[in-house]
Amino acid sequence: MANRYAENMNVQDSERVCVEESSSQEEQGPASLSETENILPGATADGKLYSSLSRRELWPLLLDVEGRRIPNHYKALLELAGQTPETAMQIEKDLPRTFAGRKELTPESDMWGALKRVLTAFAAHDAELGYVQSMNFLAAFLLLAGVQEEDAFWCLVALVTEVVPGYFEEGMWAAKVDQRVFAELVHRELPALGLHVAALGPNNIICGIISSQWLLTLFVHALPDATLIHLWDLLLRERSRRV
Repeated sequence: MANRYAENMNVQDSERVCVEESSSQEEQGPASLSETENILPGATADGKLYSSLSRRELWPLLLDVEGRRIPNHYKALLELAGQTPETAMQIEKDLPRTFAGRKELTPESDMWGALKRVLTAFAAHDAELGYVQSMNFLAAFLLLAGVQEEDAFWCLVALVTEVVPGYFEEGMWAAKVDQRVFAELVHRELPALGLHVAALGPNNIICGIISSQWLLTLFVHALPDATLIHLWDLLLRERSRRV
């Protein structure tokens, strides 16, 4: 399960690009993602403005974490960690590749352990799907934005099953559909670039490789932090990738 991402593209090249972009974006972004201004329009059912909430409160609210939460489930999942050694090994390999260069996410940090536990728990929670590369970036971004560990787990469940359903399933059918949409947009809006990219490989494979990095990680390597976090506000509010 963990290698599904690798089966659909040259993952080593993609990861190298992702790490380089992550390092450069750290220089562009705010000192702390959790402190980025919240300007999301709208309000809760009881009238509290979304913009008055920190993302630690806002994102679990938008994804209905309290409605999804099963008491003691997260703790029970972590107790199953030793039963999937192959998955644990893949997660250990991916941790150093996740937002490399961010001071909040180093082997000595509390967030490193939290990320490992969130991914391990997800793999046990959905044994059929398991852990798939790119989930590490989704979970890490939730934590970097200030979401608490167990809430980050339930947010990840919501992201994978509701916001981008089909992205991480066998064959990654939904991601492939969106890759084709991206290729069509490039050809329509930037025809000269579209022709150039199409000449580099058959079946728009170059567009697929480029866009897969953006789509599977929900743009964490494509946008500056300040822009990215506002995009995530909208994605989570709509609970859909169609924003």
